[in-house]
Amino acid sequence: MPKVRNVYCKDTFADPNDLLNKYGLPLPSALPTINHAYNGGATTDGTGAPNVSNITTFTLAWDLGQNEIDKFAFTTSDGVPSFYFTLSPANTFASANPGFTLAGAFTALNGDYYIKADDTQCVWVKTDGKYAIIFTK
Repeated sequence: MPKVRNVYCKDTFADPNDLLNKYGLPLPSALPTINHAYNGGATTDGTGAPNVSNITTFTLAWDLGQNEIDKFAFTTSDGVPSFYFTLSPANTFASANPGFTLAGAFTALNGDYYIKADDTQCVWVKTDGKYAIIFTK
């Protein structure tokens, strides 16, 4: 009778400091519908992240069924770039590896990001994995 041996492999080459791995990005599926204001401010993880201490609220209203962003907006404490503004990022929220590109109003944030969000946290990780911006409730 033949014997069966199960072999389980662990990727020992994954960099434990890689923020893409740490935050589980990119997602294997589309960004789910989310309509939430993260009022806990913003923090960063990693190196080279912009100063986000003036962001007090980030609001994301995304409808997967409609493939539409209703709101992608910030409130800032110091009015830089303004107290409240809405951005229209180029995005791939409706596909695997959801992400977006920011260019414009808040130049410190310009770049390409992967994103994941739920009711308590929204995480953006720069596509090169160097830093993350975390918005919490």
